[in-house]
Amino acid sequence: VFLFGSYAKGNIHKYSDVDIAVFSDYFKNMSRVDGIHLLLLRAMDYDIDIEPQPFTMDEYKEPVGLVEEILSTGIEIHAYS
Repeated sequence: VFLFGSYAKGNIHKYSDVDIAVFSDYFKNMSRVDGIHLLLLRAMDYDIDIEPQPFTMDEYKEPVGLVEEILSTGIEIHAYS
């Protein structure tokens, strides 16, 4: 799990949300929308504006685009065990 975006870069402002990238093979056989929906349901347990993004472990192992940026500028907050 990685924190990325404005919170990771220290550019927080009044309307910043908390961008979280979750890497798991759990998302392998579901659409991106379904993965986001699942994570948003979990994020509702917290009183902060969380913007979760689901990614597979394959995307972690071979990062391109946004995933590459997340891995290079984000902050790992929970390691895969």
